[in-house]
Amino acid sequence: MAAAREEKALALSQFQTRPAIARRLYRDLLPLLPGRGARCVFVEPAAGEGAFYRALPPSRRVGVEVDTSLRRRFPDYVYASEARGGFLALGPEGLGLGGVPSSDIVVVGNPPFSLRRANRMRGRAVNLALRFLNHAATFADTVAFVVGMNFTKRSTQDRVARTHRLVSSTALPDDAFTFRGEPYALRTVFQVWQRGAQPRRPRAASTWIKEGAWQLPGVRPHWEIVVPTDPRANLLVRRWGHVGDVTSAREDVARQRRDSAAAERKYRRDPRYGPRYRLSRNSRSDFFLHARNAPQAARTFRAARPRFAQLSRSGIGGSTASITQEELLRVYLAEARLKPPRGRD
Repeated sequence: MAAAREEKALALSQFQTRPAIARRLYRDLLPLLPGRGARCVFVEPAAGEGAFYRALPPSRRVGVEVDTSLRRRFPDYVYASEARGGFLALGPEGLGLGGVPSSDIVVVGNPPFSLRRANRMRGRAVNLALRFLNHAATFADTVAFVVGMNFTKRSTQDRVARTHRLVSSTALPDDAFTFRGEPYALRTVFQVWQRGAQPRRPRAASTWIKEGAWQLPGVRPHWEIVVPTDPRANLLVRRWGHVGDVTSAREDVARQRRDSAAAERKYRRDPRYGPRYRLSRNSRSDFFLHARNAPQAARTFRAARPRFAQLSRSGIGGSTASITQEELLRVYLAEARLKPPRGRD
Protein backbone atom coordinates (compact mmCIF):
# COMPACT_ATOMS: atom_id res chain seq x y z
CA MET A 1 0.00 0.00 0.00
CA ALA A 2 2.80 2.42 0.91
CA ALA A 3 4.62 1.59 -2.33
CA ALA A 4 1.44 2.26 -4.31
CA ARG A 5 0.98 5.65 -2.62
CA GLU A 6 4.59 6.58 -3.37
CA GLU A 7 4.21 5.57 -7.01
CA LYS A 8 1.06 7.68 -7.26
CA ALA A 9 2.84 10.64 -5.70
CA LEU A 10 5.69 10.28 -8.19
CA ALA A 11 3.26 9.96 -11.10
CA LEU A 12 1.60 13.22 -10.01
CA SER A 13 4.97 14.91 -9.36
CA GLN A 14 3.87 15.75 -5.83
CA PHE A 15 7.00 17.61 -4.75
CA GLN A 16 5.65 20.05 -2.18
CA THR A 17 7.07 23.54 -1.77
CA ARG A 18 7.99 24.40 1.80
CA PRO A 19 5.38 26.85 3.19
CA ALA A 20 8.00 29.45 4.17
CA ILE A 21 9.37 29.42 0.61
CA ALA A 22 5.88 29.78 -0.87
CA ARG A 23 5.09 32.76 1.38
CA ARG A 24 8.33 34.48 0.41
CA LEU A 25 7.73 33.94 -3.31
CA TYR A 26 4.22 35.35 -2.99
CA ARG A 27 5.57 38.46 -1.28
CA ASP A 28 8.23 38.84 -3.99
CA LEU A 29 5.56 38.55 -6.67
CA LEU A 30 3.30 41.36 -5.40
CA PRO A 31 5.46 44.32 -6.56
CA LEU A 32 5.25 42.98 -10.13
CA LEU A 33 1.43 43.05 -10.15
CA PRO A 34 -0.91 45.98 -10.94
CA GLY A 35 -1.69 47.76 -7.66
CA ARG A 36 0.46 45.15 -5.88
CA GLY A 37 -2.26 42.60 -6.58
CA ALA A 38 -5.02 44.40 -4.69
CA ARG A 39 -7.63 43.46 -7.34
CA CYS A 40 -6.09 40.22 -8.55
CA VAL A 41 -7.60 36.76 -8.27
CA PHE A 42 -4.98 34.07 -7.73
CA VAL A 43 -5.20 30.57 -9.19
CA GLU A 44 -3.05 27.73 -7.86
CA PRO A 45 -3.24 25.05 -10.58
CA ALA A 46 -1.67 22.22 -8.56
CA ALA A 47 -2.62 23.14 -5.00
CA GLY A 48 -1.47 19.91 -3.31
CA GLU A 49 -0.80 20.40 0.41
CA GLY A 50 -1.66 24.07 0.14
CA ALA A 51 1.74 25.74 0.54
CA PHE A 52 0.97 28.45 -2.04
CA TYR A 53 -2.81 28.29 -1.55
CA ARG A 54 -2.56 29.23 2.12
CA ALA A 55 -0.29 32.18 1.28
CA LEU A 56 -2.90 33.69 -1.06
CA PRO A 57 -5.74 36.07 -0.01
CA PRO A 58 -8.60 33.81 1.20
CA SER A 59 -11.30 35.81 -0.60
CA ARG A 60 -9.40 35.93 -3.91
CA ARG A 61 -7.96 32.47 -4.45
CA VAL A 62 -8.82 29.33 -6.39
CA GLY A 63 -7.02 26.04 -5.85
CA VAL A 64 -7.09 23.27 -8.44
CA GLU A 65 -6.20 19.67 -7.63
CA VAL A 66 -6.50 16.22 -9.23
CA ASP A 67 -5.77 14.14 -6.11
CA THR A 68 -9.22 13.50 -4.64
CA SER A 69 -7.71 12.03 -1.46
CA LEU A 70 -7.22 15.66 -0.36
CA ARG A 71 -10.92 16.47 -0.60
CA ARG A 72 -11.64 16.07 3.11
CA ARG A 73 -8.79 18.36 4.17
CA PHE A 74 -9.24 20.89 1.36
CA PRO A 75 -12.96 20.98 0.48
CA ASP A 76 -12.62 24.42 -1.18
CA TYR A 77 -10.41 23.16 -4.00
CA VAL A 78 -11.72 22.75 -7.52
CA TYR A 79 -11.17 19.04 -8.16
CA ALA A 80 -10.49 18.28 -11.82
CA SER A 81 -10.26 14.84 -13.40
CA GLU A 82 -6.68 13.95 -14.28
CA ALA A 83 -7.94 11.64 -17.04
CA ARG A 84 -9.64 14.63 -18.66
CA GLY A 85 -6.59 16.86 -18.36
CA GLY A 86 -6.98 18.36 -14.88
CA PHE A 87 -6.09 22.05 -14.88
CA LEU A 88 -5.32 21.86 -18.60
CA ALA A 89 -9.01 21.25 -19.31
CA LEU A 90 -10.22 24.24 -17.27
CA GLY A 91 -10.78 27.78 -18.51
CA PRO A 92 -11.94 30.87 -16.63
CA GLU A 93 -15.54 29.61 -16.51
CA GLY A 94 -14.50 26.25 -15.07
CA LEU A 95 -12.54 28.10 -12.40
CA GLY A 96 -15.46 30.36 -11.53
CA LEU A 97 -13.73 33.36 -13.09
CA GLY A 98 -16.00 34.05 -16.04
CA GLY A 99 -16.01 37.77 -16.75
CA VAL A 100 -12.79 38.47 -14.81
CA PRO A 101 -10.35 40.30 -17.13
CA SER A 102 -7.06 38.56 -17.84
CA SER A 103 -5.19 41.49 -16.31
CA ASP A 104 -6.70 40.59 -12.93
CA ILE A 105 -5.91 36.86 -13.06
CA VAL A 106 -2.63 35.56 -11.70
CA VAL A 107 -1.76 31.87 -11.96
CA VAL A 108 0.86 31.02 -9.37
CA GLY A 109 2.30 27.87 -7.83
CA ASN A 110 4.39 24.78 -8.24
CA PRO A 111 3.06 22.79 -11.24
CA PRO A 112 4.06 19.16 -11.81
CA PHE A 113 7.52 18.82 -13.36
CA SER A 114 6.60 15.53 -15.05
CA LEU A 115 9.83 13.73 -14.10
CA ARG A 116 7.99 10.41 -14.21
CA ARG A 117 5.46 11.22 -16.88
CA ALA A 118 6.08 9.62 -20.28
CA ASN A 119 4.49 10.16 -23.64
CA ARG A 120 3.28 6.72 -24.62
CA MET A 121 3.52 7.40 -28.33
CA ARG A 122 7.07 8.78 -28.39
CA GLY A 123 8.68 7.46 -25.23
CA ARG A 124 9.79 10.95 -24.19
CA ALA A 125 9.17 12.92 -21.02
CA VAL A 126 6.15 15.19 -21.13
CA ASN A 127 6.94 18.72 -19.92
CA LEU A 128 3.78 19.29 -17.93
CA ALA A 129 5.13 22.50 -16.41
CA LEU A 130 5.40 23.99 -19.90
CA ARG A 131 1.88 22.86 -20.75
CA PHE A 132 0.56 24.38 -17.53
CA LEU A 133 2.34 27.67 -18.26
CA ASN A 134 1.09 27.92 -21.82
CA HIS A 135 -2.46 27.03 -20.83
CA ALA A 136 -2.44 29.61 -18.02
CA ALA A 137 -1.17 32.22 -20.50
CA THR A 138 -4.38 31.88 -22.51
CA PHE A 139 -6.45 33.58 -19.79
CA ALA A 140 -3.99 35.19 -17.31
CA ASP A 141 -1.69 38.14 -17.91
CA THR A 142 0.68 36.94 -15.16
CA VAL A 143 1.94 33.40 -14.67
CA ALA A 144 4.39 32.77 -11.82
CA PHE A 145 5.66 29.22 -11.48
CA VAL A 146 8.29 27.19 -9.73
CA VAL A 147 9.90 25.32 -12.63
CA GLY A 148 12.98 23.26 -13.37
CA MET A 149 16.30 24.78 -14.34
CA ASN A 150 15.57 23.70 -17.91
CA PHE A 151 13.38 26.83 -18.08
CA THR A 152 16.57 28.90 -18.00
CA LYS A 153 17.48 27.40 -21.39
CA ARG A 154 16.69 29.17 -24.62
CA SER A 155 15.28 25.97 -26.07
CA THR A 156 12.60 25.80 -23.35
CA GLN A 157 11.88 29.52 -23.21
CA ASP A 158 11.31 29.57 -26.96
CA ARG A 159 8.42 27.12 -26.40
CA VAL A 160 6.63 29.41 -23.95
CA ALA A 161 3.62 31.26 -25.38
CA ARG A 162 4.97 34.24 -27.33
CA THR A 163 2.27 36.46 -25.86
CA HIS A 164 4.22 36.48 -22.60
CA ARG A 165 7.73 37.60 -21.70
CA LEU A 166 9.99 36.62 -18.83
CA VAL A 167 10.22 39.45 -16.28
CA SER A 168 11.81 37.65 -13.34
CA SER A 169 13.76 34.43 -12.72
CA THR A 170 15.06 33.54 -9.25
CA ALA A 171 17.00 30.41 -8.34
CA LEU A 172 15.59 28.54 -5.33
CA PRO A 173 17.58 26.61 -2.72
CA ASP A 174 17.77 22.86 -3.32
CA ASP A 175 16.04 22.20 0.01
CA ALA A 176 12.89 24.15 -0.91
CA PHE A 177 10.84 20.96 -1.31
CA THR A 178 9.56 17.88 0.46
CA PHE A 179 8.31 14.58 -0.92
CA ARG A 180 5.96 12.54 1.28
CA GLY A 181 7.04 14.63 4.25
CA GLU A 182 10.79 14.20 3.75
CA PRO A 183 13.27 16.80 2.41
CA TYR A 184 13.80 16.45 -1.34
CA ALA A 185 16.49 18.24 -3.38
CA LEU A 186 15.52 19.75 -6.73
CA ARG A 187 17.20 22.44 -8.81
CA THR A 188 14.51 24.97 -9.64
CA VAL A 189 13.76 28.62 -10.34
CA PHE A 190 10.76 30.84 -9.68
CA GLN A 191 9.85 32.55 -12.94
CA VAL A 192 7.31 35.29 -13.60
CA TRP A 193 5.95 35.58 -17.14
CA GLN A 194 3.70 38.51 -18.09
CA ARG A 195 1.78 39.44 -21.19
CA GLY A 196 3.70 41.89 -23.34
CA ALA A 197 2.52 44.68 -25.60
CA GLN A 198 3.77 42.70 -28.62
CA PRO A 199 4.42 38.96 -29.09
CA ARG A 200 8.02 37.88 -28.67
CA ARG A 201 9.96 37.19 -31.84
CA PRO A 202 11.64 33.81 -32.38
CA ARG A 203 15.33 33.85 -31.58
CA ALA A 204 17.65 33.59 -34.56
CA ALA A 205 19.82 31.05 -32.73
CA SER A 206 17.14 28.41 -33.14
CA THR A 207 17.95 28.29 -36.88
CA TRP A 208 21.60 27.30 -36.39
CA ILE A 209 20.96 23.63 -37.05
CA LYS A 210 18.51 22.46 -39.70
CA GLU A 211 18.02 18.79 -40.47
CA GLY A 212 21.09 18.05 -38.37
CA ALA A 213 23.48 20.22 -40.44
CA TRP A 214 25.16 23.49 -39.51
CA GLN A 215 23.77 26.68 -40.99
CA LEU A 216 26.62 29.09 -40.32
CA PRO A 217 27.69 31.25 -43.27
CA GLY A 218 31.42 31.13 -43.94
CA VAL A 219 32.04 28.12 -41.65
CA ARG A 220 32.31 24.68 -43.22
CA PRO A 221 30.61 22.19 -40.87
CA HIS A 222 32.99 19.88 -39.02
CA TRP A 223 30.15 17.43 -38.40
CA GLU A 224 26.43 16.90 -38.82
CA ILE A 225 23.89 15.13 -36.63
CA VAL A 226 22.49 12.00 -38.28
CA VAL A 227 19.78 9.52 -37.34
CA PRO A 228 20.97 6.70 -35.03
CA THR A 229 20.81 4.08 -37.79
CA ASP A 230 22.89 6.05 -40.32
CA PRO A 231 25.97 3.97 -41.32
CA ARG A 232 27.99 7.19 -41.70
CA ALA A 233 27.87 7.84 -37.93
CA ASN A 234 31.42 7.79 -36.53
CA LEU A 235 31.07 9.77 -33.29
CA LEU A 236 28.70 9.64 -30.31
CA VAL A 237 28.17 12.55 -27.90
CA ARG A 238 26.10 11.96 -24.79
CA ARG A 239 22.97 14.13 -24.64
CA TRP A 240 21.38 12.74 -21.44
CA GLY A 241 22.93 12.16 -18.03
CA HIS A 242 26.71 12.54 -18.38
CA VAL A 243 26.31 15.11 -21.12
CA GLY A 244 29.22 15.67 -23.46
CA ASP A 245 30.90 12.28 -22.97
CA VAL A 246 32.35 11.23 -26.32
CA THR A 247 32.68 7.81 -27.93
CA SER A 248 34.71 7.52 -31.11
CA ALA A 249 35.76 3.85 -31.02
CA ARG A 250 34.53 2.29 -34.24
CA GLU A 251 33.20 -0.90 -32.62
CA ASP A 252 31.29 1.06 -29.96
CA VAL A 253 29.65 3.29 -32.55
CA ALA A 254 28.77 0.26 -34.67
CA ARG A 255 27.22 -1.49 -31.66
CA GLN A 256 25.09 1.53 -30.85
CA ARG A 257 23.90 1.68 -34.46
CA ARG A 258 22.92 -2.00 -34.31
CA ASP A 259 21.06 -1.44 -31.05
CA SER A 260 19.25 1.50 -32.63
CA ALA A 261 18.29 -0.54 -35.66
CA ALA A 262 16.91 -3.28 -33.41
CA ALA A 263 14.91 -0.70 -31.44
CA GLU A 264 13.52 0.76 -34.65
CA ARG A 265 12.38 -2.69 -35.82
CA LYS A 266 10.73 -3.27 -32.43
CA TYR A 267 8.84 0.01 -32.62
CA ARG A 268 7.63 -0.79 -36.13
CA ARG A 269 6.02 -4.00 -34.84
CA ASP A 270 4.28 -2.09 -32.04
CA PRO A 271 0.75 -1.03 -33.10
CA ARG A 272 1.18 2.26 -31.23
CA TYR A 273 3.92 3.29 -33.69
CA GLY A 274 3.41 1.40 -36.94
CA PRO A 275 5.62 0.16 -39.79
CA ARG A 276 6.61 3.67 -40.88
CA TYR A 277 8.22 4.58 -37.56
CA ARG A 278 11.73 6.06 -37.81
CA LEU A 279 14.11 7.01 -35.04
CA SER A 280 14.77 10.75 -35.01
CA ARG A 281 18.02 12.55 -34.31
CA ASN A 282 16.83 12.96 -30.71
CA SER A 283 15.53 9.43 -30.16
CA ARG A 284 18.50 8.04 -28.25
CA SER A 285 20.60 9.10 -25.29
CA ASP A 286 23.49 10.02 -27.61
CA PHE A 287 23.84 12.40 -30.53
CA PHE A 288 25.06 10.36 -33.52
CA LEU A 289 27.45 12.49 -35.56
CA HIS A 290 29.04 12.13 -38.96
CA ALA A 291 32.32 14.04 -38.57
CA ARG A 292 34.70 14.91 -41.41
CA ASN A 293 37.61 14.35 -39.01
CA ALA A 294 36.28 12.21 -36.14
CA PRO A 295 39.51 12.16 -34.01
CA GLN A 296 39.85 15.94 -34.18
CA ALA A 297 36.17 16.52 -33.37
CA ALA A 298 36.41 14.06 -30.48
CA ARG A 299 39.39 15.94 -29.04
CA THR A 300 37.45 19.20 -29.23
CA PHE A 301 34.44 17.72 -27.47
CA ARG A 302 36.62 16.18 -24.73
CA ALA A 303 38.35 19.51 -24.16
CA ALA A 304 34.90 21.06 -23.70
CA ARG A 305 33.99 18.88 -20.69
CA PRO A 306 33.96 21.84 -18.26
CA ARG A 307 31.51 23.66 -20.52
CA PHE A 308 29.28 20.57 -20.69
CA ALA A 309 29.49 20.18 -16.90
CA GLN A 310 28.13 23.68 -16.51
CA LEU A 311 25.25 22.91 -18.86
CA SER A 312 24.46 19.66 -17.02
CA ARG A 313 23.54 21.68 -13.95
CA SER A 314 20.54 23.15 -15.78
CA GLY A 315 18.33 20.10 -15.19
CA ILE A 316 15.86 19.52 -12.35
CA GLY A 317 17.92 16.65 -10.99
CA GLY A 318 21.17 14.95 -11.92
CA SER A 319 19.53 12.19 -13.94
CA THR A 320 17.62 14.66 -16.09
CA ALA A 321 20.58 16.76 -17.23
CA SER A 322 20.45 17.15 -20.98
CA ILE A 323 21.59 19.30 -23.88
CA THR A 324 19.92 20.36 -27.10
CA GLN A 325 21.34 20.40 -30.61
CA GLU A 326 21.83 24.15 -30.37
CA GLU A 327 23.71 23.81 -27.06
CA LEU A 328 25.89 21.09 -28.55
CA LEU A 329 26.87 23.44 -31.37
CA ARG A 330 27.38 26.42 -29.04
CA VAL A 331 29.81 24.45 -26.86
CA TYR A 332 31.70 23.12 -29.86
CA LEU A 333 32.02 26.56 -31.45
CA ALA A 334 33.28 28.07 -28.20
CA GLU A 335 35.87 25.32 -27.69
CA ALA A 336 36.99 25.41 -31.33
CA ARG A 337 37.21 29.21 -31.15
CA LEU A 338 34.82 29.60 -34.04
CA LYS A 339 32.66 32.72 -33.94
CA PRO A 340 29.00 32.55 -34.92
CA PRO A 341 27.80 35.08 -37.47
CA ARG A 342 27.07 38.59 -36.24
CA GLY A 343 23.68 38.92 -34.54
CA ARG A 344 23.55 35.29 -33.43
CA ASP A 345 25.87 35.22 -30.42
